[in-house]
Amino acid sequence: RQLQAQFYVLCSRMGCSVQPVSCELFSRGILTQLELEKIQAIPIPTQQAQTLLSICLKKGEKACKSFYEALQNEDEQLAEELK
Repeated sequence: RQLQAQFYVLCSRMGCSVQPVSCELFSRGILTQLELEKIQAIPIPTQQAQTLLSICLKKGEKACKSFYEALQNEDEQLAEELK
């Protein structure tokens, strides 16, 4: 629910954090190779973030928690602001 509530804020503020967060989620087994490639193929960072967040929301609570952990590792300031 938290991810859904913060969806638009995250889409607009993640910027260059999308790629590293996506790669971390892939390494954790949350994202598949195909999903990672789909995100990386999108040229606009806000659309990349939207795609990443949509995938996490569809995959459920574990994926959403993993997303916040990966975000904390990549952009601590943004993660803290969202708490």
